[in-house]
Amino acid sequence: MRFPLHLLVFSLGQLGNAQGFVQTEFKDTKGTQLRYAILKPAKLKPETKYPLLISLHGSGGRGSKKWEGNCAANKVLSQPAMRQKYPCYIIAPTVDRTGPNI
Repeated sequence: MRFPLHLLVFSLGQLGNAQGFVQTEFKDTKGTQLRYAILKPAKLKPETKYPLLISLHGSGGRGSKKWEGNCAANKVLSQPAMRQKYPCYIIAPTVDRTGPNI
């Protein structure tokens, strides 16, 4: 499942926020919180196995509670055309400026 890098780069400047992600968090027994967002495939088909993509924010992307802007790839991958062409689960871990490094 590859798509041209130039398509990704071209698309970055033309998109708003990431769409369809659901913010959630995991909390362990010690109270440590791991915040992340998840995007499911647009149309789930029974008995179909979907790939999992981990979308890391990268340098300069860490920072705000408005996590949608933390990763340009999330903006591209959440677009309806991309979700149709590349159905997958996307996990996007996030932290705020005061949160721990993950």
